[in-house]
Amino acid sequence: MRRMHFTLVILALFAISARAAQPVQIGDVAVEQQGDHVRFTFITAGGFVGFVAGADWGVVGMQSRPPVTGSAFQIPDPADNGTPDSTNLVVSLFTPGVPKADAAIAAIGKTRGPGPVTTENRGEWTVYRQEAIQGGTRYTILDAKARKADVFCGVRLAWPHLKNHRSDYDAKMNALFDATLASISGGSGTYEVHSGEIVRRPDPQ
Repeated sequence: MRRMHFTLVILALFAISARAAQPVQIGDVAVEQQGDHVRFTFITAGGFVGFVAGADWGVVGMQSRPPVTGSAFQIPDPADNGTPDSTNLVVSLFTPGVPKADAAIAAIGKTRGPGPVTTENRGEWTVYRQEAIQGGTRYTILDAKARKADVFCGVRLAWPHLKNHRSDYDAKMNALFDATLASISGGSGTYEVHSGEIVRRPDPQ
């Protein structure tokens, strides 16, 4: 997949406009560079939800309009160079009560391979773990869901098992998943843009 560094992403996708000085609206995204991380805050119908991503993650896609939003990233991994495989993380927000969103919520944790799906609770999160085969490569897939503000948040991390991986790669991916969940927070009411944040307003559809 094509990789983009966040410096390019900020310039290309989050350039501020005159409209950004106005109060935030549903579907707006506030982005702030925080050292070697970037925090995204999505404006929902009744509040806001934010999460932290690595500044060196590649952006695969970003759609901020409800009822289903999606932010997809490719995690840098030297072992996948020259292969069709990649480690990917997706953070999604689902507006409950909308058929499209309800169907997506119900699909979180569904079986995608021949093996079993294990389920555990981590605080407010329900976490599902399974393995699946994609293009002949075995992947570990972690899914999680929890209610945040007025939406449901879904997080998926999928990584391949490659012969050139270091022995601690699985442990690093589990830690990355846990750190992502811990970074996600939300609130109700109007979001106040912080100093240093850039707001992106998607084009009208």
